[in-house]
Amino acid sequence: MNTDDVERLRHLLEAAREALGFVQGKVAEDLTRDRLLLLALVKEIELFQSEMILPDPVGLSPRDHALTVR
Repeated sequence: MNTDDVERLRHLLEAAREALGFVQGKVAEDLTRDRLLLLALVKEIELFQSEMILPDPVGLSPRDHALTVR
């Protein structure tokens, strides 16, 4: 595994841990009552997702690239 992969996995783990920390002891209704909690959770999910997207690979169409995950 190369250094970039290790760093990407480190970011994935950090975002997942943050998201879990935000929802610890919460119930689904808390997301409708607490907008700050909802926005923080969405941001961590976005960070997690951004780490799953590969850099622009050469030769793939935009549609194929959108379907590509690590």
